[in-house]
This record gives sequence, C-alpha cells and structure tokens, in this order.
Amino acid sequence: MHLVHKKERPFGCQVCQRRFGQKVHLNVHMNAVHLKDRPYHCDECGYSAATKGLVQKHVSTVHRKEKPFACEICNTRFGQKVS
Repeated sequence: MHLVHKKERPFGCQVCQRRFGQKVHLNVHMNAVHLKDRPYHCDECGYSAATKGLVQKHVSTVHRKEKPFACEICNTRFGQKVS
C-alpha cells in the first residue's frame, strides 16, 4: 500500500516540523514557505507560487470563479475542498 493511503509522513521539515508523505512535497514546502522561492506567477494579478499547479488552481478559483467542491449537506459550492 502506498504511503498516501497509509497516511504515513516520513519526511519532516527541519524548520517547522510539518511532515510529508513524499520528499518532493517537502522540497516544495521548503522552497515556498521557508525560502520564499515562488517562480510561477499569475498573468492576471501577479500572484506567485512554488508550483505551476498552485497558480493554475489560483486562476481557476479566483479569476474564473470555479467552485468544483460541494457541501454534502447544503450543496453550497467552494473553490477548494474543506474537511
């Protein structure tokens, strides 16, 4: 079984102790949060992020107003999943 399904997080940040299931996610976290390395930018507003995917998510939810997640109780829609 993959680490994601086991919810194991063997890779820990040495700065804030946040834990990750994959080393690549730890590296993205380090660059974005602690090193402030955000090389990807939104063409519409200048928002910057550590990954291209985060900028794409920003564009779809902020500029396109997409709300792909719905509450199971009231059906209110949201741009990101809320637990």
